[in-house]
Amino acid sequence: MDFWDPEPRTKDHVSLRGPCMGRQPLSEQVRARLTDGHVLPAPRVYPPGAMTAPPGELVAYHIGIVVGNLQAVADRYQRVLGVDRWRMREVATVRMPWDARSTDGRLNVAFGRAAGLTFELLQPLDGRTPHMDFLEKHGDGVQHIGFWTPDVRAVVDNAVKEGGRITLARLDPNGNAEVQLSPGASMEAIVGMLPTDRIAYVDPGMGGVQLEFIGPAGAAGLREWLGADFDTLLQPPPPW
Repeated sequence: MDFWDPEPRTKDHVSLRGPCMGRQPLSEQVRARLTDGHVLPAPRVYPPGAMTAPPGELVAYHIGIVVGNLQAVADRYQRVLGVDRWRMREVATVRMPWDARSTDGRLNVAFGRAAGLTFELLQPLDGRTPHMDFLEKHGDGVQHIGFWTPDVRAVVDNAVKEGGRITLARLDPNGNAEVQLSPGASMEAIVGMLPTDRIAYVDPGMGGVQLEFIGPAGAAGLREWLGADFDTLLQPPPPW
């Protein structure tokens, strides 16, 4: 759907296309720009075949927020947003063999839900991890969006081909990937070692938010931890 019509553009109104849309008043900022000789850009139209979709089904189900004090943030969100309960636990993370700076680490994790949205709070405790890097660089903030996907490797491969960078992954549980990957390994080599059903984080290189892809095995681990709360806290559910 195109929202901004190329014509007409005036300093008072602009036409909008879409259901229940007519000529809409412009904000003071936009009116000032038009008065100064600026014009609104025409909508960008992509030619057929120019846009690619990631393979398989992707379903967004949570936002991940890195925090310095998980309990304080959980308490505040409970009072402000009405989160009725949090499920919390400590999680151990392992070093990423392709990152020379990476070490094993620990973080506290909590899941809660309110206002139609699932929140994951992550408090790094120790170790050189992507979560610790984020906290030191940005302070508290949204670090990632979590997606269910039936094929983690395929989705990550697509993201890497579009310029993404893998920052964290649950690799071969037998340890074979750790042996075969070394610091400086290419993104393509890392993709080749990814299981199709576990977990991987990708920094897409734009937008400032990473993407977490969770496959069936990753979902099974969350279900084992959360039990009956899995179906109420993690919505929408996995698409498989």
